[in-house]
Amino acid sequence: KVTFGNESKYTDENGYVTFTAPAVKSSRQVMVKASAPGYLEEYKLICIKPRKKELFIDVNPYVDEGEDFEVRVKDSDGKPVPNADVYFNFRRYRTDIDGRVQLTAPDVLISTNYLIVVTKENFSSASRWITVMDRGYGKKYLELIAPLAVHPWEEFDVRIIDGKGGGIKNASINVRYDSHEEKFLTDESGRARIRSPPVGSSFTIEVTKAGYIKKMATISIFEKNDNFRDIIIEPTSSEVIEGSEFAVKVRDEYGEEIEGARVYVDGIFSGETNEAGLLCCKAPHVAISRPCFVFASKEGYNFGYAWIEVKNSLSSLDAPVIESVDVVEEGREFEVRVKNPSGEPLGGVRVNFFSVSKFTNDKGCVSFTAPAVENDEIFMLTAEYSDFAPAFKLIKVLDVKKNNLTLNIFTVPIIMEGENLLLKVRDNYGYPVENAIVFFGEKEIGYTDDYGEISIRAPEVERDKYISIHAIKYGYGSASFSLLVKNKGKTLLEEYGPLFLAMCIVLIIAIFAYVYYRQYMV
Repeated sequence: KVTFGNESKYTDENGYVTFTAPAVKSSRQVMVKASAPGYLEEYKLICIKPRKKELFIDVNPYVDEGEDFEVRVKDSDGKPVPNADVYFNFRRYRTDIDGRVQLTAPDVLISTNYLIVVTKENFSSASRWITVMDRGYGKKYLELIAPLAVHPWEEFDVRIIDGKGGGIKNASINVRYDSHEEKFLTDESGRARIRSPPVGSSFTIEVTKAGYIKKMATISIFEKNDNFRDIIIEPTSSEVIEGSEFAVKVRDEYGEEIEGARVYVDGIFSGETNEAGLLCCKAPHVAISRPCFVFASKEGYNFGYAWIEVKNSLSSLDAPVIESVDVVEEGREFEVRVKNPSGEPLGGVRVNFFSVSKFTNDKGCVSFTAPAVENDEIFMLTAEYSDFAPAFKLIKVLDVKKNNLTLNIFTVPIIMEGENLLLKVRDNYGYPVENAIVFFGEKEIGYTDDYGEISIRAPEVERDKYISIHAIKYGYGSASFSLLVKNKGKTLLEEYGPLFLAMCIVLIIAIFAYVYYRQYMV
């Protein structure tokens, strides 16, 4: 017979019985008792934690810049969730009694994805991406596509594109060098063909158009030496996702690999090639999908370049799934799991939390320690991985002193004398508490280990006795627990041993006397 709380059931032929844990608003302990004829009763204490409900965000996935839009927060039953914290565009809002909140889409240069995150105590956090559409309010976005290195007096193409990648007609291009200035206009495709200055080390291109932002670029000029070999640079892929890695091979015009060539991607130095002429580069982050200039140079060679198409990740990729606690105490270590949308673990994911970057292992796991805080604070955790859009999650770090943490002792309520007992000390959020001092009766028995546990041995007692257990630690409220230590009782030998011994002695004396005096009987 097994009793769980106020419910009793009998085990099946395999010794199994099933109970349903009751719904609880806060963590509480429930006793499980097992009894059977001819056996000692067995007890076990189970901690039942409240199940976290899920939050759901109801919002239009596309809103116009400057537009007021409504976000509705519901639980898994479809009921509105009031007083939920909503984070959008680096600001915090709170839902009303109907689970609603009004937000305003920011002005954007190009259509941009924004993340909405919702948190509430006793609920799992929820997040959702929305796209804020560019509607031409204020200045529009434009991008200048031009080589960053040319030869003197070389003709080359410049292209001006908008936030959707389309060419901008009649954009004004000003080319400045020394005291000279030349002006060009783009055609219907947003292109213009210009010529670099005959002298100098660099010149500036400035692009302007009414209603658009202004863009500038500085282009370097390198002399071409007919006695030098030309550098040929070959990216392994013509199209990559922003932030992903790709390789380039650098050789001369005769096919010989060039070691020590300096490679720049979109104007940023990536490194020098090895003895095989190879270098691993990282694609830059881009606001829109666009071509990027890859440039290589080395003393004694004429520079070489190539173009590579870099795709904006948010526009085409799924984000990985982050699994972790929503709330953690300051100083506590917690684990983060990163999976793909299919639920498979992702290894090698770069996870950032509180200025610390780590990579997940083969199981998609990585751990962090929550920072010390003066008040409860919310920190953003991000995950970055090639072929995936960035993922985000907000984690609330609790101020230990402010939250008046208390200790709780978990163990069985009844034990036989002389048996070993395992004590577990947890705080009111269920985290193990290490280095808590534990008293058994009036005697200090030691400190809890890293798992908040300590083992003791129940003392011998003459009769059933309740013994108080106390746990204390600085900064926490103390905990007490009353343990019943049962006396095993005396065995037959212990109970009647002296009587049996006396009877045996008397019997031996009687037999001896009978044998001794029998010889005198007639």
